[in-house]
Amino acid sequence: MTAKPTGEALRLALLVALAVAVFAVLARFPEDVPRSAYAPLILLAGLMLSLRHLVVYYGVVLGCLAVGLVLVPTLWNRALIIFLVLVFMMATMLVLARSREGLGVYGTGSEALLRDLRQRHSKLGEIPTLPEGWHAEGVIAGANGDTFLGDVLLSAEGFHPHHAEFCLVDVSGKGLRAGTRAMTLAAALSGLLGQVEPWRFLQAANSYLVRQQWAEGFATAVHLDLDPVFGHFSVSSAGHPPAMRYSFATGTWEQVTTEAGPALGLMDNMNFPRISGELHPGDALVLYTDGIIESRENELAGGIDWMGGIAERALRDGSFSGLAKQLTESARGGPDDDRAALVIWRL
Repeated sequence: MTAKPTGEALRLALLVALAVAVFAVLARFPEDVPRSAYAPLILLAGLMLSLRHLVVYYGVVLGCLAVGLVLVPTLWNRALIIFLVLVFMMATMLVLARSREGLGVYGTGSEALLRDLRQRHSKLGEIPTLPEGWHAEGVIAGANGDTFLGDVLLSAEGFHPHHAEFCLVDVSGKGLRAGTRAMTLAAALSGLLGQVEPWRFLQAANSYLVRQQWAEGFATAVHLDLDPVFGHFSVSSAGHPPAMRYSFATGTWEQVTTEAGPALGLMDNMNFPRISGELHPGDALVLYTDGIIESRENELAGGIDWMGGIAERALRDGSFSGLAKQLTESARGGPDDDRAALVIWRL
């Protein structure tokens, strides 16, 4: 029984047929069809074929080019330049195909894989449904518009009934390297959030990160457990900037301060103290990463005061809608830093 050709084998056969057709047309109309007509096929093959099949196909194209140089009358200088350009294109596509081969994907599969991974990653921060009168908005912005970034927002239904839990994580470093580590950490912590007691969450996260033995840094985090039925909350920090609370009764912002634990991943068996409070109607709570308040010229304390001023000006009719976006857009760190903000308020 004859095995059916695979999808990639069919694509290879089709591309070979197109290369032969281009060769035939070029031989028949040498003055009207340039040898650069192979260029689209070279690019198309680089997107559609694995490295093994790509080497075979480029061998076919090189054969067509070599035979064409012998059989088809041409200006040698011009033909040689075009030949070298096409060879350079093949070499470039082979290098790209080889890098994709290490991921076990080929063609546009790597882009589809990254896109799917990014979409799944963003769903980890989707705000759970809160009772009537409660609102929450979270915004994450990457340095210079990057989509893979070191700041992570996680949210889930709480460990206790009717609770909701949130976590902001800031992985040290910048760029794609920090982004990949952040995605790995987010996947692990999302399995803990809402599945262990709130007081154990940062301890478990720290133990996990210590086991990873990162050679390039650490992570800071802040964890929030919210009981929207009674308005109670508790916050714990691991080397993270303090949460900010707005009191409608006094019209002022204040830091939700407690003894902060160390950053995650530095040493095992560490404690992360929690502080409790209550949100009354009109109150709000803001969690943020240091990219919001940090700048090269100013200290964190000045950045926290600056953020309080932004929040006061943004307050309209007791609603904090849009504040998270405004904080990320006007962050003191500027567009060169990853930044994230979460705002929760009660009407």
